[in-house]
Amino acid sequence: MVIDTAWINGIPCSPKDWIESSGKIAESLVARISHEDLKKIRST
Repeated sequence: MVIDTAWINGIPCSPKDWIESSGKIAESLVARISHEDLKKIRST
C-alpha cells in the first residue's frame, strides 16, 4: 500500500513532514478514486 512507504525509512523527521506526506498520499488517493469513478460514469 502507498501509506506504508512513509514508514520504510523509519518515522519521518518531524510531525510537519509526516502531515505533508500523508496529505500528498490522500490527494493521490482521491485523484485515483475520482478518475476511476469518471471511467465508470462514461462506460454506463
